[in-house]
Amino acid sequence: MEFIKEESEDVKIEETLRVKDEETEEQTEKEESEDMKIEETLRVKDEETEEQTEKEESEDVKIEETLRVKDEETEEQTEKEESEDVKIEETLRVKDEETEEQTEKEESEDMKIEETLRVKDEETEEQTEKEESEDMKIEETLRVKHEETEEQTGWFHSQS
Repeated sequence: MEFIKEESEDVKIEETLRVKDEETEEQTEKEESEDMKIEETLRVKDEETEEQTEKEESEDVKIEETLRVKDEETEEQTEKEESEDVKIEETLRVKDEETEEQTEKEESEDMKIEETLRVKDEETEEQTEKEESEDMKIEETLRVKHEETEEQTGWFHSQS
């Protein structure tokens, strides 16, 4: 009986091992299936990442080209503005020279006017002095005439 018992135990052990082996195979298959799913997910993610990277690189190239074009436009605009600045500076220099010439001309004219006014003022003073002298002569003549008239009036009163 011991033999049967041992054999029965052996069968149980074998059955247990077989079940364990089947469970292990199932677990392995399940793990392999999960691994495959994970690998597929990673492959898809990797493809998506590559596509995204390519898209970003393409966008980067577009951005770099846009920046290059903008930089060129900025340089052209700067050159244009500098050229305009030079033109403006030249125009201002010429205007400044013209203004200086006009100022000198006006100052010369002002000096002529001042000299004319000074001469006219002297002539006016001379005329005023002449008129005052004539007025004094007239006043003297009038005073003398007045005195003569009073003398004659006094003579007439004394005779009457």
